Amino acid sequence: MFGYFLLSYCTPTDQIELRQRFKMYHVPIHIAGHIHVDTLETDLEPATFLLTGQPGGMGYYRLITLRGLAVESITYESAL
Repeated sequence: MFGYFLLSYCTPTDQIELRQRFKMYHVPIHIAGHIHVDTLETDLEPATFLLTGQPGGMGYYRLITLRGLAVESITYESAL
């Protein structure tokens, strides 16, 4: 699932609703933008990874490998 705002930027009511949807739809990862700080957390209630930001610098990208509905790995790769 992709979103512009981090889960922590949402109102408490919206956070509860989003967590319920993550759990209901078995969302393995929520990828957000808005900030340019690299973070990777696990929201324990729905067991969803929360990923934001960038690893730093041009020419890099994230490779996210899923196996079914589970995140198998998140790596940083260089396009250069």
